[in-house]
Amino acid sequence: MAPFFFIRNDGRYIKIAFSDIVYLESLKNYVRIVTPQKNCLVLMSLRQIEKELPDDMFCRVHRSFVVSLYHIVSF
Repeated sequence: MAPFFFIRNDGRYIKIAFSDIVYLESLKNYVRIVTPQKNCLVLMSLRQIEKELPDDMFCRVHRSFVVSLYHIVSF
């Protein structure tokens, strides 16, 4: 499995590395992908993106949020 995936944003395909993702937030029919460099809004469901993510790197903590286990500092 590749350590990245591509998303379509503003008519272009953008490569997003799993290690760059801080968290994902569901916004109705869209998902906001938050990285330290930028935020992307994608027309997909959180469930669709969650299937692409490795289970050992990400955790669903709420029905609207998936977080990266590597970026958690405290809880």
